[in-house]
Amino acid sequence: MNNFSIDTVIDLIKQSNQIDRFVNLNLTGREFASNFDIARSQSIEMLKELKAYKDAEEKGLLLHLPFDVGSEIYVLTKRLHIKSGKIHSKIEKFTIRKYVYNSLKHFVIVGIRKYGGDVVEEHFFKEEIGKIVFEKYAEAEAALKKMQEGE
Repeated sequence: MNNFSIDTVIDLIKQSNQIDRFVNLNLTGREFASNFDIARSQSIEMLKELKAYKDAEEKGLLLHLPFDVGSEIYVLTKRLHIKSGKIHSKIEKFTIRKYVYNSLKHFVIVGIRKYGGDVVEEHFFKEEIGKIVFEKYAEAEAALKKMQEGE
């Protein structure tokens, strides 16, 4: 049995009412009918899978991950400068390592960054996206400027 891509299935279904396209496809009537039957069968399976995803989403069981694992994010951090005793805000770049639920059942983004010669892992809550966690450096820069103006 052939496995067609979703695009091929859509094309075959569209073509089912366009007999004149047999010539353009170089398919005989029998080949077209066979391919259409396969596409119809696969489309039913695809629709069942889509329905399962939609059902899971409606029940709150489907997560939409805000960033790809391995992508970079920019985080506003505050660090205490030991010598001056002042708190300095800055932007730090993290790489998304994984997503987890913590013991309090909060959705957590796990990021890593280099600090000196070490790799440091930090956790961020999904609710912090757009507040201190940003996908683009320019967004983090604008938020840092706004934060510094408010201090």
